[in-house]
Order: sequence, then structure tokens, then C-alpha cells
Amino acid sequence: MLDVTVDRPRRLPVWRVGYRPDPWAWVDWRWATNGRFPGRWDDRDGTFRTIYIGSTLLACLLEVLADFRPDLPLVNDLADIAVDEDDETLFSTVLAGRIDPTWLDPRVAGTAALTGDFCWVTTAQTLAALHPHFVSAALRAGLKDFDAAALKDGRPRELTQSVATYLYAVTDLHGIRFASRHGDDLELWAIYERHDTAISPCLADRELTDLTTDHPALIRAFDLLGLAWVGDESPAITSARHDQLPLPLEQAEGSQAFGAVFGETPPSQATPVGAAFLWSLALEDTVANRAALESLTANSAVWGDFIPARDALAGRSIAQHPIHSADRPGEIAYVKFIDVSGAAARAFDDAPLDDVWILTMVKATSQWHVWGLTHNRVPHAAEIVDG
Repeated sequence: MLDVTVDRPRRLPVWRVGYRPDPWAWVDWRWATNGRFPGRWDDRDGTFRTIYIGSTLLACLLEVLADFRPDLPLVNDLADIAVDEDDETLFSTVLAGRIDPTWLDPRVAGTAALTGDFCWVTTAQTLAALHPHFVSAALRAGLKDFDAAALKDGRPRELTQSVATYLYAVTDLHGIRFASRHGDDLELWAIYERHDTAISPCLADRELTDLTTDHPALIRAFDLLGLAWVGDESPAITSARHDQLPLPLEQAEGSQAFGAVFGETPPSQATPVGAAFLWSLALEDTVANRAALESLTANSAVWGDFIPARDALAGRSIAQHPIHSADRPGEIAYVKFIDVSGAAARAFDDAPLDDVWILTMVKATSQWHVWGLTHNRVPHAAEIVDG
């Protein structure tokens, strides 16, 4: 058997965005063009079908919405063209990057548990095994080599589709694991149609989730891609793009909740809630805001790339009142993040919270820093050590 890296998920939670009534069903052959589908890992010969899934809903949404991303050079060129007012009235066009909300009507998100054996296609072992078979094809496609960059490039579809067809023929694997072109932290799988069933047997416990314009994952995807809904004239909440403090704060709505938490004073490290909010804001772009995250964290070395923390707090809101440690008041505080809408939420101590993430904050040299993140548990003061 070909010596490739095999990824073996066992009931791994995965997502898909597809069409009603069942997004997990194979796409009907009538939607193929000349008997072939255009996906990156679809069969070049058109003999089997492929279904694409992601580790998160955000990963799936970025894939399906990427084509709507505005071409900024083209937008700037069009802005320089003088348009007759009568023509604008009679032949109005949708602005670049605007999507009609009816786009959601036929679509639905789904969750499932993934099991199977998949080729992890961009590992060093897999690339070495495939290189002799595809380096010539990569060069003919205008690429410098057959490498990870070539397999992430969305343009030479003949190359990646040929890899998919080859792996299907020479292995018994169920498909391919690959990283999204929109970020290495976004894991994706392409599942081969190897069985005569309406849905791949690799997928169990399938459930559906409606998509709405206010879904946190959609809001995040729109933010990353620079998109907006048709008719939405309000400025979008944009992610922080600076690598040091202070982080920019832009707010489209929820000013009352924001004011209830911070008052007229902008959030800062002078308070545990202020430091926690700045830290959560910096998580929106863990690469660009790396310096800010390190400044706001007690020991940044233990957090790695901060991606798990970002995913845990995605779509959650910061609670108004911190919990101060009874054993070390003034040194340790706990800040809650709960699953409600808005940039900041007012939460009361007697409110029943059965799904809450807790940021443990520690104070040093008059400023608060993030020490740890826990789910439905408040660490005891004895667990918290310096550094």
C-alpha cells in the first residue's frame, strides 16, 4: 500500500453546509458538468462523487462564501467610473461583497460524527510518497514543485483532482484530510463515494442546524471575508488587526450592554473584565494580535497558538460581574463568558448558567492578566501559581 500518513478519526464531530432536505447526501450527478464535479478533490474521471466537511461550521462557511469576497482592486477601479443617475436607477447592481439573505433559504448546516481512514495529504510522508507520481504534472501546471503549497493552490484543479483519483484507485482509504486555503487551523475532509448508499457510512449521528443572519459563525465568516447582507447599511464589527495594544474597538450595536459593563471608560488591564475583554478581542486574529495576546497573558508559552481558546470563546459574550477569589481577593478574579448575543452581556450571580467558560485572571504590577481558561469550573486559588 502507498506509504502515506493516515488520519483515523473515531466519531469526530464535524460540520457541513449544504442544501435541504439533507446536506449529507451525495450531490446529484445532474449537477455535474460533462460528468465531472469542480471541487478540489473531486474525481478527475467522474466515476465517483465526493462530499466535503469541516472541523467547524466556520471552516465550512469560509469555503462556501469565499467566492463572494470582493475583489478590492476591481472595486477601486469601478469606484472611479462616473455612473449616470438614470442608469443607476434603471440598472442598479448589488455592491461587491453583498449577499442577499435569501441565499440562506435553501441551505442548512449539519453536524455528524466522522469515522474512517483518510489520507492526510499535506504531511511530509504523504508528499514524499506522491512526489514521483505528480511532480511532472505540477511543473506542467506552472508550479515550482509538487509540495504542500501546490496542493493548497485552488487553481490547478487537474492536479489535485488527479491526486484524489489516484488515491481512490491505489488505496482503500475513505478520502482525504486537508487544510483550508483560508487558514491551517481550519481542518477539512473530502469523503469518497465508495459504497452504494445515499450517505457515506463514515457519517453517523447526523443532525441539522438552521442558518440565520445573526448566527455567530456567519457573522465571523462575513467579518473575515469582508462581506455584508444586502440592505445592511450598518458598519460591520471588524476584527483587530494590530499586533500591539491598544486594540481597536468598533461596535455596531449593543451599546447599552457595552456601557453596562465598562461605563464611559474604555476597557483596560486595570480591571479583570477589561483585560479579559481585550484578550478575547485579540483572539479574533491570533497571528496579527500575537504581541497583544502575549502582553495580556500571564504565561503565553502554555497557550501555544491560542486557537483552542479562540474556538472555545467564539460567539460567546463576556459577563458583567467578575467573581473575586475569597482566598486571594485583589489578586485573583474569574470572568464568565456565556452563550448569548452581543459584545457584552449583563449576567447576575443567581442566573442559572450550565454552559459557561471561565477566564481566570491574576493581577501583577497593577494590571490584570489571563492565567487560564476552564469550562464549567472555577479553579481553586491553590491551583494558581505565578508565571
